[in-house]
Amino acid sequence: MTAVELGSAAPTGLLERDNELATVREWLEDVGAERGRVLLIEAPAGLGKSALIDRVRVMAHGEFNVLSAGGSEMEQELGWGVARSLFEPWLLRLPDHERTSLLSGPAASASLLFGPIGEAARLPPSDAGFAILHGLYWCAVRAAEAQPTLLIIDDAHWADEPSLRLLTYLVGRIRDQPIGVLIAARSGEPGAAGLLAHLAGERDVTICEPAPLSVAAITTLIQEQLPEVDPCFCERCWELTAGNPLGVREVLLAIADHPLAAADSDFETIARRAARSLSRSVLRRLASLPPEARALADAMSVFEVDAELPWAAALAELEPTTALAALDQLERVDILRGSDQILFTHPLLCATVYRALPRGRKGQLHRRAADVLHAAHLGPECVAPHLLASPPAGDGAVVVMLRDAACCAMTHGVPASAARYLERALREPPSAEQRLGLLAELGRAEASFAPQLASAPRGPGSGVGAGAARRRTA
Repeated sequence: MTAVELGSAAPTGLLERDNELATVREWLEDVGAERGRVLLIEAPAGLGKSALIDRVRVMAHGEFNVLSAGGSEMEQELGWGVARSLFEPWLLRLPDHERTSLLSGPAASASLLFGPIGEAARLPPSDAGFAILHGLYWCAVRAAEAQPTLLIIDDAHWADEPSLRLLTYLVGRIRDQPIGVLIAARSGEPGAAGLLAHLAGERDVTICEPAPLSVAAITTLIQEQLPEVDPCFCERCWELTAGNPLGVREVLLAIADHPLAAADSDFETIARRAARSLSRSVLRRLASLPPEARALADAMSVFEVDAELPWAAALAELEPTTALAALDQLERVDILRGSDQILFTHPLLCATVYRALPRGRKGQLHRRAADVLHAAHLGPECVAPHLLASPPAGDGAVVVMLRDAACCAMTHGVPASAARYLERALREPPSAEQRLGLLAELGRAEASFAPQLASAPRGPGSGVGAGAARRRTA
């Protein structure tokens, strides 16, 4: 394998990242030499973690098999959601005979996650969870037999617990494999069940912590857009944004709305406003757009992760041509990007748009999003997070979908998720005929992870099991 080259210069947005890129280069070279390692990038929001990952993909192109996924705040309750997103697209690209061969032997148990539900129905949830974990490890090993393989997980602070357990499982098991794991997460976020904090303390995990940009770098970024701007103003922007590249971008967007002849004091006012409140800048841009563009942005904030344009159009109740025009408008103001698969230019923008939705509209959109995904034949566990976020309405279809999702979660060894789905189904509420069956299923789900709960400190009447007991005696 040839050595990995950094290139002559970092692109815009990766200023002052020579140390980080050198760490990445060393990591890639180790992986290529069958010295697998885990690299954890930790930094506050907006400091360029995703841009650094994009650079890694460029560096790895042609030399590595790259499997990528991202955590999602909406899908934290979706057991194995990140792991499925990591491996499933790669598996589906393989010819049938190769996929069958790969999912055999020690990797066969991974098919419990990707195959029909019936294949795992005979296993207790705890056994299914470990079997999937071990099978996914062997999937990574098999992938690396053909080419050194990178597993890249962005926004890992939003990853589901089973997927984070997979990452901890890989630490120490890939030392002699051409497998590299790259995890990006916000600083100070422990992750589900504290697993990110646990990862950060592992001896075999390398920590990379990008620092805020210096005054010189911020000046470079600003003067690329405003060549005549006073350096003193650039220094004030650095102070106000704390060297955060996303904050600088918002400053530039705010300045674009004002004449360049404005006095320095006006520029400072704009910079302070942009640095203080990203949400105002985003919502101001949205307010300047037609209603169709705002509806598409609202729909995408509900889906949160990258979604297909037809799904977002259906949720926004837009015709395909209208949705395309709305997407063009949102791209022009740097809020959305993509074509068939669309996403926000930064997770903070998604969170801003979502938080601005009135509570009632949020619930309605989540309920309709569940129908959109169900009609697109996505699995019950992809639909369930939206049902959890929708208000109870006595809808029998909701009870059925949540019950199906709970069955999938039990099959995949995630009984805690199954219990959440079943508890939500009971609040819908179900019919009298359905209620007894739901209570029995909830009892089985809670019993499957009761030993874990028993080890945690709890006050009188606390915990999921206690709640179920109160419902049964009510």
